[in-house]
Amino acid sequence: MEATNSLNIFTPTQTRVVEVATPPKVNPPSLKEALHIVSPKLLPFALSLSGNMADAEDLCQATLLKLIENKDKFLAAEYPLAYARRILRNGFIDKCRKDSKVDSLDELNLQPVIDENKFKSFEHQELMDCLSKQNETDRTILAMKGAGHSYDVIQKFIGKISQDNLRKKTERARTLLADCLGRKMEMNQRLKLQLAGYVDDGMDYSNSAEVRDIVDASDVAREFYDTLLFANQRLENFFKSKDMHKTNKKLHAFIDETLEPKNTLWTRWVPASGLMMAAVAMLITFGPFMTPVTEAPALSNYQVSIPDTIPQAQTIRNYQGNTVWSIAESMTEEMDATIYQVMYGVYLANVDAFIGSNLTSIRADKDFNKPDKVMIQMMDPASAQQMVESFLN
Repeated sequence: MEATNSLNIFTPTQTRVVEVATPPKVNPPSLKEALHIVSPKLLPFALSLSGNMADAEDLCQATLLKLIENKDKFLAAEYPLAYARRILRNGFIDKCRKDSKVDSLDELNLQPVIDENKFKSFEHQELMDCLSKQNETDRTILAMKGAGHSYDVIQKFIGKISQDNLRKKTERARTLLADCLGRKMEMNQRLKLQLAGYVDDGMDYSNSAEVRDIVDASDVAREFYDTLLFANQRLENFFKSKDMHKTNKKLHAFIDETLEPKNTLWTRWVPASGLMMAAVAMLITFGPFMTPVTEAPALSNYQVSIPDTIPQAQTIRNYQGNTVWSIAESMTEEMDATIYQVMYGVYLANVDAFIGSNLTSIRADKDFNKPDKVMIQMMDPASAQQMVESFLN
């Protein structure tokens, strides 16, 4: 080895060229793509502040307009998700100031607004009441976890917070929520937090010896465990509801219509009127030289058979799977292929359903076309796995 510059610390004297498949280059998102990415993250946060879907949607729309207005700052921010969150929060504070006529931030009560008429069930009202007793950060974490967002996304949304601190806050927030929704258990707090952490990692009584050791130790521990699962289910039922899915679709449509407004009657009439004037001018100029056709040419004897119905591609509803992995996992047996073959097949059949053509960023407003079984089985399993993993690295 011989030393070179500071960028390439060592250069080997003999090099061997190894052909490695180059993963597809993912370009920085455009403003439109960035807004589509941030929109589903804003909604659960807005809902945790406002307490109802209608006000949450209004908050998100106002925030998206502010982000478009300040697009350079938004796209250049160290944490664009956290920047968007701050814009939404400030918008909510301004609304509270206007509605309650307060003059200072200290006078504001930033608890969710509970409007009984806007809840479809008592369960949702009870959940929001319990969330209102948590601080803003913990409430945000629970809302985003309930909506299915990962710790990486939540960390970028909140801003400068470590993963370790984020997990500790989640354990505490889950414990407080369980105590609020159920009967507060006189149980060792350390064991409560430990059990909440296990559940948060996807461990349960059936697959974890650690969980069984705690739960089987006492009736109180078992009751707290059941309440913890109940609270988690409440969160998911609310923040992954069909109303959330419909509102997310409306927000995606709002972004598209704001950035690319549909043609109005006037913008359609101006070019059309120009074409009409040109056609009239041509008719006046060349009309005297035109000869009318008196006989139509004979039609050929060929017959075209058109089927009564055209087969439609099978559709997978977006809300039936949160990730490409979960969608593909449900079809591997039917397709008789590996999960990587199915994942890449889903991707190729629905490239426009992914933000920035990135396999890990699903648009919430697009359903999926079911990929062709023959096409999937023709893929080389190793190559399909390599392509899928190139998006994940």
